[in-house]
Amino acid sequence: MSKKDFTISMEVLSSLAPKKGMLNASESDLMGTEGTSGTFELHSLVPGDKRKTNLSTAHEDNMYVKARYINKTTKRSFLVPIRGLLNMSLVQLGSENATFTEDTPAMKVHEYLMEVIGDGSKPAALPETFTIVSVKDRVQQGTDNIMYPPYCYDAFNDRVKALRDADKDASLDEVYNDFEFMTGLYATERSARHQNAEANKDIVISI
Repeated sequence: MSKKDFTISMEVLSSLAPKKGMLNASESDLMGTEGTSGTFELHSLVPGDKRKTNLSTAHEDNMYVKARYINKTTKRSFLVPIRGLLNMSLVQLGSENATFTEDTPAMKVHEYLMEVIGDGSKPAALPETFTIVSVKDRVQQGTDNIMYPPYCYDAFNDRVKALRDADKDASLDEVYNDFEFMTGLYATERSARHQNAEANKDIVISI
C-alpha cells in the first residue's frame, strides 16, 4: 500500500460521523515514560474482517477501517479506528502558540480534513505524522465516571452472553445501539479481571 492510498474523500467524510474511539493504551505508551510527546507515523490501513480499506467511496466497510500508526521512538504500534481518528482533537503549534495548553485553539481531525478538501474535488491525506501533546482518561459527560472499554463491565458481558446464547451469530449492534444501556454502563461494576485495565483516552495531537 503506497502513501497515495492513505487518503479520504469528501464523500466518505460526509458519511462518517466522528466517534470517540475506544483507545485504551497506557499514557506511557502514548507519551513516553517521562511524559514526553510521542510522535507517530502512519504505517498502514487495516480493514475489518473480509472488508476493504478504500476510503474514496462511501460504503459500509468504511466504518471498520483502522489506521495503524507506529511510534517513531519506541516502534510500538498504535491502532485507531478511523472514526476515532476523525474525533481526535487537533492543534497546529507554531510561533504564536509553540506549547500546548488547555486554551490552545483546537478542532477535530474531521473538521480539519473537511477544510483541506475544500470544494471536494480532491481527497485529503490522512495525517501521515502526528505528535500527541495531551492524554487524559475519558470521563462520561455530566458524571465523574471514568470510561473503560465495554468488555470491562460485567453488565456488558452478561448482555452479550444472553444475546449469543439465544443466537450464536447475533450482531452486537443490538447491544451497542441500546443508548440507555450503554449510557448507564459506565456507572456499573467492572469485572474482577479488568480492574487494572486502562481507561479510554481523550487525545490531542499536533501536526
